Amino acid sequence: MEREDHILLIYRGLDLYMKMAIQYTPQCVELLHQNEVEIDYFKCPAWLEVVQKARHIRPAYIHFPLRVGTGIKTALNTETKQPVEWKKIDQLLEQSDTYYINLHLNILKTDYPELPQDTTQSDLIIDNTLSDIEAVAERYGRDRIIIENDHPSQGAHLPITYQANFIRQVVEDSDCGFLLDIAHARLAASYLGLDTQEYIQTLPMHVLREIHISGVQMIADKWVSDIQAKLQHTEVSPQVVEGFRGHLLDHQPMTDEDWLILDWVLGQIRTGEWVKPWIVAFEYSGVGALWQAVTNVSTLKQQIPLLWQRVHT
Repeated sequence: MEREDHILLIYRGLDLYMKMAIQYTPQCVELLHQNEVEIDYFKCPAWLEVVQKARHIRPAYIHFPLRVGTGIKTALNTETKQPVEWKKIDQLLEQSDTYYINLHLNILKTDYPELPQDTTQSDLIIDNTLSDIEAVAERYGRDRIIIENDHPSQGAHLPITYQANFIRQVVEDSDCGFLLDIAHARLAASYLGLDTQEYIQTLPMHVLREIHISGVQMIADKWVSDIQAKLQHTEVSPQVVEGFRGHLLDHQPMTDEDWLILDWVLGQIRTGEWVKPWIVAFEYSGVGALWQAVTNVSTLKQQIPLLWQRVHT
């Protein structure tokens, strides 16, 4: 089999095993050098310098900061707050091990100030979202587009964002793949007063392509004070961290409940109820001052092998 054909089998979930990734961090690199952990891929932000560092150690794919749903007939870059510059995306694709173009399905209340703040259904938003996705699909093909579920984001998103029927309709009508973020599903289900497993079962798991997992924890006073202390001499303001106090937050270490939900999801995949994704990515830690402050090497050392064993069993 040609190398290119085998790579396509991996990305389409047709390889024998799923792959496992973790966010790129210097701490994880050091653990790999010490043979303390093992991974298949690094998951990287759309920052070329990070991708280049990561690829010296392991293959690296990019998770793009792109969202749809505004109705501008293209994707919006959430870092620049401007329509995406596709030439830059193409350059990143060429210099990384990235196949899928991921799109975040999050509708901000500020996108539609004319709509009620509790909007859970809207033909206008559905039509705008599909037109945004269509522009991306025309450039790269529908088979390379994956759409990610989101959550309330402490009230910033219109409630339609995390309604399972909205997510499913958009994925099915656009004929694209689905990226399941389990932590996002936990947060959405909690906010809606639903059981997490029941909520996930109503998502478009029949076109699953990728999974993200991280812990979800209630942010206590001590966490806030500890992180603020670590960020004293950085560009991150204390108010950013303060905003997490008393809320459920993802990108945390895995808890017993997180492992139980992941095991259930992997069980559904192994029995053939849902299709096999190409990769499971651990979204704990990361680059940038905030996520470096959150990162605990002991957690990485303990939890990466637990995820590796689950994915590769």
